[in-house]
Amino acid sequence: MKFITRDYNSISLNPAEGTLTKTSTNSKLIDEMTYFQEISSQTDPYLKLLYPRLISFETTEEFCRMEMEYYPFKNLGNYI
Repeated sequence: MKFITRDYNSISLNPAEGTLTKTSTNSKLIDEMTYFQEISSQTDPYLKLLYPRLISFETTEEFCRMEMEYYPFKNLGNYI
């Protein structure tokens, strides 16, 4: 499966686990991780249904990585 991604991200799919992993050397991914953490901390259960769950994340001096739930819907980037 081909993913459309920003230049600074790489994306891999683990179909057996149903997860998507984003990796980047750009710190912008930290902002995205923070966004998903904020959604996870919300008490509104309906809001949580609209976004994939953040499974794990890691930040080092060299890279950032986050693993999240994979939703097998059509990619909107294919229509742009």
